[in-house]
Amino acid sequence: MRSLCQRIGLMGFVQLAVFCPALFSDERSEEIRNLEPGLPVELEDAFPIADQTRQIQNTFHYLRTREHQDQFVLSPAIEGFFTPRWLFRVMVPFVFGDVERKDLFGRDDRTGSGNPSLEIFHAINPEFGYVPAFAFSVRADFPAAGATRGVDTELRLMATKFLEASGTSRIHVNAAWLWNDDHYSDERDHRYLVAAGFSHWFEPSTVVIASYLREQEIEKDQTNQMIELGLRQLFQPATILSIGTGIGVGNTSTDLRVTLGLQYVF
Repeated sequence: MRSLCQRIGLMGFVQLAVFCPALFSDERSEEIRNLEPGLPVELEDAFPIADQTRQIQNTFHYLRTREHQDQFVLSPAIEGFFTPRWLFRVMVPFVFGDVERKDLFGRDDRTGSGNPSLEIFHAINPEFGYVPAFAFSVRADFPAAGATRGVDTELRLMATKFLEASGTSRIHVNAAWLWNDDHYSDERDHRYLVAAGFSHWFEPSTVVIASYLREQEIEKDQTNQMIELGLRQLFQPATILSIGTGIGVGNTSTDLRVTLGLQYVF
């Protein structure tokens, strides 16, 4: 356990050392309102990051599984843009703990391994009248650990609608289809994820989020349902801290998920 803590602490120190220069960025702080997947809940909004900006993100998850085992996942990522409506996101997770873990696409990640992923995001339209803003993303997860195989993909559609003219409250809906490439006999080859929720911006620097998540697990006959609550807090013009928790609903769901996230905009 001591060795595990030392490894996590060292990883966090190295990443902070790399990210600290972004603390002095003068870029706009509007990103506090934009919801990123896992920062701090699974829900994502339909708006791209601000034009001419980039983000370095770091997310730490603690999970208490339905088998009552502890898992830790550290996920550094970088996000940027091709054009104002076309974005990319690259992420490599690091897994810690005394058990194996299923990644987003259900494949076994062993302690210390990471399966890099590439995601492309496209904002389809801005909100107008009664029509919400729509966006979609395509994500590919590449095998990097010995226990994984195939390239798995996710296609996600996002919709976001303001509830009032002031723009402080929004509702969000996500629907995703996941394809499990080269799956095993006891696994699903196709599955879905849906999430819906609400976010409210307390000007100028705080956002709260509440959401519901339902997803088919990679194992057949297993479904995960969670109620998620999150807080996003702006500390610097370019520094956002995210804290969230998810509580499992039902016997086949993850018992608990706690998230701590840090974003730098530059």
